[in-house]
Amino acid sequence: MDSFGLAIGIIAGIIAIVTAVIKFISWIKNRSKASGKVLKVFERDKNIFGIYKDGTERQLTFQEADLNSILVRKKSKVVFLRSEKISSKTEYTRYKLMTLDVSTTEERILLDQKPYRDGNDWTFEILQPTSLTISPDNSKVIFIIEKYVTGSELVQVDLNTGKFDDLFSAEKFDIIRSGKYRNKFLVGVSEIRNEGRQTYYKVCDSRGDVLHEFVDYDEYMVFRSKALVSK
Repeated sequence: MDSFGLAIGIIAGIIAIVTAVIKFISWIKNRSKASGKVLKVFERDKNIFGIYKDGTERQLTFQEADLNSILVRKKSKVVFLRSEKISSKTEYTRYKLMTLDVSTTEERILLDQKPYRDGNDWTFEILQPTSLTISPDNSKVIFIIEKYVTGSELVQVDLNTGKFDDLFSAEKFDIIRSGKYRNKFLVGVSEIRNEGRQTYYKVCDSRGDVLHEFVDYDEYMVFRSKALVSK
């Protein structure tokens, strides 16, 4: 090969390398830009995906074990549960409360054990988390977890520090979005009264103090249909 041909080959190689670098930098920039504009998340085959403003979607987790994902837009985070099947004397599933940064896809374990043994299974493991909800100020995740033989517990975990707080006993809950009791808890609580053990429906503050108790389930449902609509 003459010197001219060699020079052309070197130039072509340099152009190819520069083009690849430019494409890579552009991919990094577009990825970062898209990550800042995630509109919602969803699960497919127990993995979490994000949908972005331009309509594209991107897979965010790959463990095939994730569920109950919630996008916290103000923090650019996804909160979710990761399940893990355990085989010992009996097979069961335990859970970790996780967060994921939508810009970097960096994952963090927020909670993988309760700070107490529950009364059902006598374990610190998280076995029956339900109703994951983000607090109105976007600082905490609130959910129900097993605690007593006779009932469950409403708890919250700080999204920044991972601090765990018991709130009060509850079997179900919603956060009221409008009206007189905005940002208070609408709950169903298992209690023993004259009629035996039943679920009673109330409005409570974060200390569990009762602000209103409903006469029956129907009154609770009428209130709920209006209270969960943001205004």
